[in-house]
Amino acid sequence: MSDKGRLGLKWLVLVWANASVSFQFALTEFPARLDRIGIAAGVFTFVLLYWRLDLELLRRNRPELRRALLWGVVLKGLTQFWPVLEILTGAAALQTLTLIGLHQIPLLTPYLATLVDGLLLSLMAGVLSLLVRLALRFWGKSGRVR
Repeated sequence: MSDKGRLGLKWLVLVWANASVSFQFALTEFPARLDRIGIAAGVFTFVLLYWRLDLELLRRNRPELRRALLWGVVLKGLTQFWPVLEILTGAAALQTLTLIGLHQIPLLTPYLATLVDGLLLSLMAGVLSLLVRLALRFWGKSGRVR
């Protein structure tokens, strides 16, 4: 498997693992088959975004940022054991779509809700990545991430 393929597989696993709790909540909110396709498409959008970001960091030879990103996403995934964050971001996503009038469109509403939810959760992962990067700099530990 190529390096791009391995990175794609890494982000496929990490993003789906991070989305697992939100995905279960979303399935109860959007039970129709078409809506489930929208949810899955939203998650795959983030798989592609994280994969492209990692490829760009690799291309720019930024191992410290790649390591911080990986640890931020892994740490964010651990928050699912106490799913309050997932519930709050999902509710915020649905409220946002309701406020702008996009709350009852098959396929589109769950896709957009997944994107808004994923954006909020990615911001949390970004904060955690920043904290990891600061910690790595503080302790002088940087290394290669694959």
